[in-house]
Amino acid sequence: MSIFWIILFVFINIATVLFLGALAIEQLLDIPLMWGIIGLVAYSACFSIFGGLKAVVWTDVI
Repeated sequence: MSIFWIILFVFINIATVLFLGALAIEQLLDIPLMWGIIGLVAYSACFSIFGGLKAVVWTDVI
């Protein structure tokens, strides 16, 4: 059951957030959708790696 929820989270939740965020970036800044997705992935990876999990939790709280 836990494997099911991990797969569901990765393929549905994260994919949806990346797509909709990149769609908003595309509409606001005229950046292609794929570059928006790559940018969001890079930003969130850097934020998590360099800021640590504490920064991610505080962002979720806010």
